[in-house]
Amino acid sequence: MKRDEGYAEVVGQDTNAAQTDFQGLRLSLNWIINDKLDAILKITKSGNDSLSTPVRSEARTDLRGTGLEGDSNGFIDYTGYSRGSRNLDFHETESNRVGALITNTELAVLTMNYNADNYTITSVSSYMDADYYQMADTDGSPNGLLEITWSSDSVSFSQDLRFTSNFDGMFNIIAGVYYGSEDLYMQNIYDIFDQIPDVRVGIAEPDAIPIFPYLIDFGMIDQRLETKKTTAAVYTQMRFDFTANFGMDFGLRYTEDDSTLSYLNISRLGNDGSPRGSYVPGNTTGTDNAWITLPLTTFDLQNLLSNPTALTNYLQAGYTHGPYTLDSAPRLDAPEQEFTGKLGLDYRFNDDLMVYGSISRGYRAGSYNGGVYYQPRPIETAYASPEFIDAYEVGFKADMAEGSVRLNGAAFLYDYTNQQFINVVGISNFLENAGGSQILGAELELWARVTERLTLQAAVGVLETEYTELSLANTQTIADQEDRVDLSGNELISAPKLNVSFSADYDLLITEYGYLSVNANANFQDDQWFSAYNDQFGYENIRQEAYWLYNGRLSWYSNDGSYSVSVWGKNLLDEEYDSYAINLQAGFGFDYYLPGQPRTYGAEVQFKF
Repeated sequence: MKRDEGYAEVVGQDTNAAQTDFQGLRLSLNWIINDKLDAILKITKSGNDSLSTPVRSEARTDLRGTGLEGDSNGFIDYTGYSRGSRNLDFHETESNRVGALITNTELAVLTMNYNADNYTITSVSSYMDADYYQMADTDGSPNGLLEITWSSDSVSFSQDLRFTSNFDGMFNIIAGVYYGSEDLYMQNIYDIFDQIPDVRVGIAEPDAIPIFPYLIDFGMIDQRLETKKTTAAVYTQMRFDFTANFGMDFGLRYTEDDSTLSYLNISRLGNDGSPRGSYVPGNTTGTDNAWITLPLTTFDLQNLLSNPTALTNYLQAGYTHGPYTLDSAPRLDAPEQEFTGKLGLDYRFNDDLMVYGSISRGYRAGSYNGGVYYQPRPIETAYASPEFIDAYEVGFKADMAEGSVRLNGAAFLYDYTNQQFINVVGISNFLENAGGSQILGAELELWARVTERLTLQAAVGVLETEYTELSLANTQTIADQEDRVDLSGNELISAPKLNVSFSADYDLLITEYGYLSVNANANFQDDQWFSAYNDQFGYENIRQEAYWLYNGRLSWYSNDGSYSVSVWGKNLLDEEYDSYAINLQAGFGFDYYLPGQPRTYGAEVQFKF
């Protein structure tokens, strides 16, 4: 059980947002059937029922120089709201729709082992049922600009059967077969512009004027999606100990994935939930957008707003949806077959020093685009291609000072092809492929038992990343759907050049009943981008500057491991930082930030029986 009161203060509301209310139960049954056969059944049921985390919205529509700033501090979103003029604290919000965040998970895993003299046969069967529901005030303001209700339900099953040898001699092997399946149903409701947009936006950004008529009474998008995925694989990993000190691992896997888009419907509703029409299926215009705009000036827009009849005619002519239906777009199927593998060598100079090197090729199956779009797509664009990685790594592991100090180091190069990532454009978000990207890095880890009571740990990692091939939409020219920009050479998302961590554990008190221990740790994250655009095309603020987090914990542990009691503090210096950000300027006039947790304190009690 884990519960807190929430760390985001909602103006005018007694209850905080960003809460946790988690409960979980786990049952484990061990059965020694005979001297060769055993089984372990683990059943877990958990859930969270709390209030979601509100975002921090920063208005980006620039009114400076127009004479229309008013009390907006120079910037507004598309409804005229400006957080910057409201004197709010970093974790304070005026959000009008702090909604529920509900998750439920049921998991059962059965592991059976047959233990012979020189081999083991293992069967692992698992079943999971998970559902998710969140009411998100995506605009983070008191206005009805963008509010999304996310919901999904998935059921999955997997079966793994493997053989593990324990032969005498230089050769051993792991070999097995795997099967997995997942059924996922998702429904998302996008509630857009519950109120009329601010006409000052048209003066500040004339390129946005043609979309204004459609924002006045857009309503909601109801997106429904069902996918079915199956995976079957045969794999092996062989170990060759050529000498007592020199060995090789060789692994090979053949995988068949089949992904089916069995149901897709994207429709438009009124703000009251009444049906307006369907895009997928239903859009016969050939335009993959919610509407077809006409050239408009500020004068034209003012005339339309003052003439409801003309506005109605304009909207009826411009929307791309057809009659409302819950029918599905055509079924799509994407079968894939891939070989992947690994070759690794290691050499042990002595009992305290080992070096290794490896080359491997990895693969992640493709996936259907879960974003909103407005006409049925062929498999080439409705489906993100499989992602591949060629990984090269060298490293060492060393024990020193009679085992009281351990030092591990590695250098690596990851070469991605068709790397998958989410890209947001206007009111649509797409799962896309980068043509290519690379990550070059190194890491070093130190563990030291300084005294019987004091243990120190430290780690440092460095990264150099870039997209070697990437082309995305230019979100600054929303009237031109075909305008794309070359982003090759930009850094990867959430890839700080430097990360550092330190940790110290000291046993303050040792008794025959247990011991009292204190832990202090610190973590550093360097500057990082949250978008592949980096600082180009209006994305310069979608980033996080370097920061440190300091944490501490005081714990009592019983000697028999039956219970522990702890008090802790996280982010002790109350550092203000963001964990995620999105540019939503093109469709809504603001940037979206998800703030990290402030200084928090807590207590934990754990029992094992």
